[in-house]
Amino acid sequence: DPDNAEAHNGLGRVALAKHDYVTAEKHFRDACKASVDRPVYHVNRSVALQRMGNLDEALMAAAGATHMKDCLPAAYVQMVSIEEELGHIDAALEIAEKGIERCPDCFELLFCRGVEFATLGRWAEAWRDMEYRPTVAQVSEGMDEFPEWKGEDVAGKRVLVIREQGKGDEIMFVR
Repeated sequence: DPDNAEAHNGLGRVALAKHDYVTAEKHFRDACKASVDRPVYHVNRSVALQRMGNLDEALMAAAGATHMKDCLPAAYVQMVSIEEELGHIDAALEIAEKGIERCPDCFELLFCRGVEFATLGRWAEAWRDMEYRPTVAQVSEGMDEFPEWKGEDVAGKRVLVIREQGKGDEIMFVR
């Protein structure tokens, strides 16, 4: 069904996981057309566009999601990421601040703001916001295309190790 936004979003997520960003963007664009008021589709499209290197259009797609009634904090996080990639740290900080005004308890936005403060050398503010850094559980929630390892045999498989606070986990698991 060409008007099934959820189907297009699902197909876009599959393509994104396969690093087929052109196909992902097409499906996310189709999801946006089929259901114009769902911010998640616009954020997902923005991610695909960013990975394709189309930063201006990616920024516009994420910005569009911030104007929707049911805005997701992820739209602001995405915009911060794009502005960082463009080297616009002051703009990234401003976007993080706007997102925090709208979603004051969002740990991702607080952490983003902390990163921007650190980049600008504003250490006292940076350390305060770094306390909101995501835990492994919070990071893994957003990575559902990568199943959590439960101790099963990994012979012949790839394992993604996500550190929580330092490089120790990476070093320990490389052995």
